[in-house]
Amino acid sequence: MENKEKTKKCSECLDDIPKKAKKCSHCGSSQKGEYGWGHAIIIIIAIFVFITIFSGDSTPTQQTQQVNTTKKQQVVNTSVYTTDLGRLEEIIIDKDRDVDMVSVQYALARLIDDDPRIFEYPFYAMKNQKGEGYIGIIVTNVGKALFLVPYKALNQTRKSDLEQSIKAINGTAKNLNYNLDFATGYDYLEVMDWVK
Repeated sequence: MENKEKTKKCSECLDDIPKKAKKCSHCGSSQKGEYGWGHAIIIIIAIFVFITIFSGDSTPTQQTQQVNTTKKQQVVNTSVYTTDLGRLEEIIIDKDRDVDMVSVQYALARLIDDDPRIFEYPFYAMKNQKGEGYIGIIVTNVGKALFLVPYKALNQTRKSDLEQSIKAINGTAKNLNYNLDFATGYDYLEVMDWVK
């Protein structure tokens, strides 16, 4: 009996050969490996793990990032100062009106004489927490310029119309366009708290 545990039958000639033999010592044929239930279970588990990892299903975190069918993101009170236009286009700040950050940035660029340098400054926009419109923040070399941008300004092209619509929240914004009035009821520190 002890001999049977150390031997196996040749797959060709059916003679007893050592269990670990790769070739039969009698007929010379190659021996196939023997796989038991343990090997089959390991293979099944490996296939299951592979399918789970690479199935492409969204995790809950990925699902919360997808806000609407246009695959744009809803951002609320997060600090995302950037100069990347592609990034600004994909961040929706008002999903009801489908307004992205770059729309607010373009309105401010028209206000500031279409100066291309505005696109070199880090920028951030968010929905106004006190009412209608948006807050646009341009990070200049002298500080953050905060603007109150109403929805109608996004479609205005004439500088004189924009100067009547858009309001400066702080002096840095006023310095970028001296014709702007200050927005009443807005404090720089209060608005910066919204960003945090």
